[in-house]
Amino acid sequence: MDKGLFAKSDDLASLKALEERYHSGGNLLRLPERIPFVIDTNKVLGDLLWMSTRREKLDARTDLLEVADAGIATIYAPKKLKAEVERHLPKLAKERRIPVDALKASWSLYQRRIIFVPVRVRKNMACRDPEDLAFIATAIKIQAAGVITRDKDIKAMGGQPIPAGLLRKLRDYARSKAFEVKTQATGAFILVVLITLFAISLRMLVRGGRRIGWPPIIAVGIAIAAVVAASESASGKNRQLLSKIWNEMREAMLALNKPLGDFVAQYCDEKEKAETLWKEVGEELALGTSSVPYSGDKAIPDAP
Repeated sequence: MDKGLFAKSDDLASLKALEERYHSGGNLLRLPERIPFVIDTNKVLGDLLWMSTRREKLDARTDLLEVADAGIATIYAPKKLKAEVERHLPKLAKERRIPVDALKASWSLYQRRIIFVPVRVRKNMACRDPEDLAFIATAIKIQAAGVITRDKDIKAMGGQPIPAGLLRKLRDYARSKAFEVKTQATGAFILVVLITLFAISLRMLVRGGRRIGWPPIIAVGIAIAAVVAASESASGKNRQLLSKIWNEMREAMLALNKPLGDFVAQYCDEKEKAETLWKEVGEELALGTSSVPYSGDKAIPDAP
């Protein structure tokens, strides 16, 4: 079964919102808190190029955007990033020979996922790249898990770059976790419906017994059973009909057995995959954190 047809990564955000709305006492779905990331200008420009030239489907997203839409991560950036990106778009369009409007349209969608943070850094500080100080300051201010960048200066200046491939692991985790959680939610919903129908039926039966009395109801039940028994003993056709109905029901149940078994097996696989990926992500992010006070080049950010 194509898990994308049953559950998409975006479903995690929707399910989490429902849980927060109707059950504020705990994390029943066991969904993780959003991971805070800081993104730099070069990463944004690279993603915009992919969105404007390489993606085959208009609704295709980068790994980072899918992870953000799934509620797994939150994207932060210093306010200066917006001006930097918009300043580079015309030059980038000219170099790559693509319409600048295409890049601007992609940027319009992209920046909706970014939370821009005001930060101040000390000016005229001696460091490898003063332009990177705002990104490191932002990471410290929001206690980010790291900076999504390919800039080696970030690490040299005390920042924590996100390991290569981590975003793809988070994307795959979101997809597997969505299948797992939606299966659980669907199963719980069906169980609630069945219990509700049983309760309604029982309530109607009790009310009926109170209104007309239990003896008439019992008498009707006995009469129906007697008629069925008499008809079965009087004619073998009824037994053949019942046998045929039973055989058809059994064949239908057997026909559902394989797809149901495959679905259960896929659920177990996706659950195990999500657990493995989340463990790997935790191990990689535990290698370091930008929330540690910055000491590189002694350029401590002066953030309000």
